[in-house]
Amino acid sequence: MNQTEICLWCNSQIQPIVVHGHSQCPICKINIDPCCSGEQECLVPDNTASQEE
Repeated sequence: MNQTEICLWCNSQIQPIVVHGHSQCPICKINIDPCCSGEQECLVPDNTASQEE
């Protein structure tokens, strides 16, 4: 199945290739869907630690 799309970076009609688990433009070599799109880890304080009396 050939799925072509337009690269948002170089505006070429491409068939993305998979490199290291993400899609990449075969022409400009830029990640189409980067591994990290700005997600951040949300750390919640651990309030279950024993408190001294």
